[in-house]
Amino acid sequence: MNAKDDERMKLLYSIKDPNEYIRAYRAIMAEDNGMQVDELLPFDKEGAGDMVEAFAGQWLALCADLPIERRDQVIELINELIGMLQEWQDYLPAEWDKLRVDILRSLKHGTGGFPR
Repeated sequence: MNAKDDERMKLLYSIKDPNEYIRAYRAIMAEDNGMQVDELLPFDKEGAGDMVEAFAGQWLALCADLPIERRDQVIELINELIGMLQEWQDYLPAEWDKLRVDILRSLKHGTGGFPR
């Protein structure tokens, strides 16, 4: 990791508000792509679809029983992922202070602290 990435990670990990974290993360992503934030984000449906496909690919790589040979195997894994996301909703707290902590944890875990 270079000094610039180290500073970015320190900045992101110091942020305590999920909205500010997302703004900072988006600014870093845009800078890395030589764009302004409003040119890059939020993603349109096509760009978001690419991200979902990549996430589903990671899910398959981690959870699939091999060999994968049939469409129904993939559909079953996708349905398991959907079920987990639906269960996650039940665990999200209603109080903002607790929800904020959960959102930040997900953001920091999901982004690896900063874009790569």
